[in-house]
Amino acid sequence: MYVTGLLFIQLILVPTWLEMDAEYFLSWAGSFGKTVGAIMAPLLILNIIAGIISIFKMRKVSKRIVFYITLFALLLLMVHLIVLFAYFLPSDLDFANRTIGVNHVRDQLLEWEKWHIGRTIIAFIAWLGVLLSQFR
Repeated sequence: MYVTGLLFIQLILVPTWLEMDAEYFLSWAGSFGKTVGAIMAPLLILNIIAGIISIFKMRKVSKRIVFYITLFALLLLMVHLIVLFAYFLPSDLDFANRTIGVNHVRDQLLEWEKWHIGRTIIAFIAWLGVLLSQFR
């Protein structure tokens, strides 16, 4: 579900945001940014919990490669979490609190989109890793 949410943001919201007037986007971010975060944060936490549970389930599996795939997936989710706090939270707060100049909104959104594509790829690979680990 989390990867689906990230894809929704990438394929639907980001193009819509880029078409919006900068003032309107900042207003949108102030009104709905917390809602998007409130939906996505629990899904990320559930993914991390699933990764941790998979690690504990895989500890005693005879195929060590399955354990390492699961561990790699969990590490990717942790990188994802670090990027969330290091880049996305401050950036999203800049939008929501209007601390970014209107003239810089488009450039910042394009930068945000690049980071978002990266985190979507990381989350997808992690999801695949956890999924593959279930087929021992």
